[in-house]
Amino acid sequence: LPLCAALAALCGALLVVPGCGAKQEINKIGAVLPLSGGNETGNQHLHGLTLAVEELNAASPSVQYKLVTEDEGASPESAAAAFTKLLTVDKVAVVITATDMASLAIAPKAEQDFVPLFGNCEHPLIVTMFRDLFRNYPGTALEIRATLAFAAQSRGARTIALIYSDDPYGKSVLETVRNEAAERGVALAGQEPFDPSQTDPSSSVNAVLAAKPDVVLVYGPGEAGMGVVVALRRAGFAGDVCVSRLVARDQSGRLAARALAGCYFAATK
Repeated sequence: LPLCAALAALCGALLVVPGCGAKQEINKIGAVLPLSGGNETGNQHLHGLTLAVEELNAASPSVQYKLVTEDEGASPESAAAAFTKLLTVDKVAVVITATDMASLAIAPKAEQDFVPLFGNCEHPLIVTMFRDLFRNYPGTALEIRATLAFAAQSRGARTIALIYSDDPYGKSVLETVRNEAAERGVALAGQEPFDPSQTDPSSSVNAVLAAKPDVVLVYGPGEAGMGVVVALRRAGFAGDVCVSRLVARDQSGRLAARALAGCYFAATK
């Protein structure tokens, strides 16, 4: 599991904590996770981290690890407070997060206190903003490169158009497509942003289809992104649609079952 490997890497740093010797040492690993509000991500991370700690403890009897978790809550302030408790009360040596919100809220304090922060997040700039923040998440650029290559090599596309969410994530995807499309074997025929808060993306869809692309790449969050897929089919586009993992998450495909024929969803290992 990537999560287990990442945790093992963090724990390797803990082995040099002063006082580590032949006797058994117990090192505390903090985790700030979305455990309330019906977010399944938090429980998934909790199960994975628990398994990773069990495996590490079984492999190293002389050095043991204890997982201490806190709920990130519903705001950056609550996530930051959870981090402070882990540091001051629980005395953890490293902290793991599972969302952009918590990672961005905690990173300034982690950097100030020289605490390694392992962010399982996807903010395109987060790893350049903070010195001690390490990201364990498939880079969006890697996904887009693979998608472009798939469109050219597996689907025989010569041109591709991009419909992307009008936010920092979507703009980073646009930059990647502009820089990488030709190298991956396709030409960027058109690009249009869409507002994820709006219910009708038809203007963006119509603008992109005017370029007559072979393949359309859709990048945007969950239900909003899936709404773009539906709008593409309603507009008469019968070609291939490549959909990012961001669109595919949260089971949003159930909202557009009839529009999914000819769609290819990005997957990450």
